[in-house]
Amino acid sequence: MSSRITGAIAGLCLGLASAAADAHPHAWVLVDLVPIFDAEGRWTAVRETWTVDRGDALSQNFEKWLAPEDYFTRLTIGGRPIGHAPISDLEVERGALEVRFTFTVPLEEPAFVTLGAGVDVFDEEFYYDIDFSAEPAGENLPPGCTVARRAHANVDPVAAMLIRRLGLPSSQAVASDPAAGYPARVAIDCAPAAAP
Repeated sequence: MSSRITGAIAGLCLGLASAAADAHPHAWVLVDLVPIFDAEGRWTAVRETWTVDRGDALSQNFEKWLAPEDYFTRLTIGGRPIGHAPISDLEVERGALEVRFTFTVPLEEPAFVTLGAGVDVFDEEFYYDIDFSAEPAGENLPPGCTVARRAHANVDPVAAMLIRRLGLPSSQAVASDPAAGYPARVAIDCAPAAAP
């Protein structure tokens, strides 16, 4: 083998080893997600409750660390990301073993979700391992609307992160969906009759 090929293989191995070393969680988070609807049947916000170990550094630096990361929350309607206003109603409950943060993520504008909607809470770098603590439920859910865990392909989030980070060829599901493989994903489906 030529030294050029050997060097390329060694470089690839070092890159994979470095990326894999970063690809393990340092903090574990349990999350509850509650999409909120108004009296007109429009989706207006999501209430999130995060539960972390009291000894975790995240419990002391929640807003400082997560605000720049947009609280790891991605909202979509019809498969397209939508914006949201700054979080509101932050409440902190400190227990003997855990800390619970509850806050509201308001949409920039209330919206009917006849094309379907989603809430994904994930850390693309996998520093935080985020999973559900309970089944998702909606508040003031209009008739004909459902809120449930979003079904996803059997994709490992660490593998998906490494594929994207290294620019490797992948399926469209991995390439176009930054939350592919992560478990804290909610699907909101409303029949067209649910909107006026």
